[in-house]
Amino acid sequence: MFLNKNGAPVNAILTATFFSYIAVIMNYVSPDKVFMFLLSSCSAITLILYLIIAFSQLRMRRKIEKENP
Repeated sequence: MFLNKNGAPVNAILTATFFSYIAVIMNYVSPDKVFMFLLSSCSAITLILYLIIAFSQLRMRRKIEKENP
């Protein structure tokens, strides 16, 4: 990781700025498609996280019930 004299991660800032500019351009070209893509991707990530939490809870429940009946 490359830090400048103030301790800021230069590569991360440049990468985030680059993708922000791309997002602004895409929003200008096709705002409806960009909004739907962002909405779909957020929903998919939320669903995946929910499923991971549910499976881990079920697994831990079985493990705890075996250890402490």
